[in-house]
Amino acid sequence: MSDGFIKLHRKSMESAIWQNPNDWRLACTLIFKANWKPGVFQARSGDVLPVDRGEIITSIPSLAKASGLSYQSVRTSLTHLEKANFLLDDLMLRIGK
Repeated sequence: MSDGFIKLHRKSMESAIWQNPNDWRLACTLIFKANWKPGVFQARSGDVLPVDRGEIITSIPSLAKASGLSYQSVRTSLTHLEKANFLLDDLMLRIGK
């Protein structure tokens, strides 16, 4: 999965996400790790979840390792990214709760 490229618009530098280095680092990590084609995720429970293009199923420890940020920094940045409408945490929607 190290092949390929992504496009970033120069206008990204005007966003609030750009202003915080941890938020920007995590945002880029999420973009790099997101599916580029539809796929599936095998949950530990045995459930198979569809994962569409542009989506990612991950964990905070996994994001901390991939981004080089601490666990707490990832949690804080995820909150910032959600408030900035950069991402949607729809886990509860997917499992029907």
